[in-house]
Amino acid sequence: GPLRLHYTAFTGDVTSKHGAGEHGLTAAPPTFHEVLREALAARATGELGPATTEQMRVTAALTEWCIAEVAAAR
Repeated sequence: GPLRLHYTAFTGDVTSKHGAGEHGLTAAPPTFHEVLREALAARATGELGPATTEQMRVTAALTEWCIAEVAAAR
């Protein structure tokens, strides 16, 4: 996903989905931390229920943030 690409763009390395979520907790603004923690918890427990409208909105904003960050660094 976008955070895996963000991680690669800024480190030159590749990371797992879990690693990307952890990266997001250190690199992304706090606005996104709740949805990142929820995603990490869902992956850890295997409880992948349907996303809420708010989770989808925040995830879309996180994707836009990732794109803007990578574009600004070029």
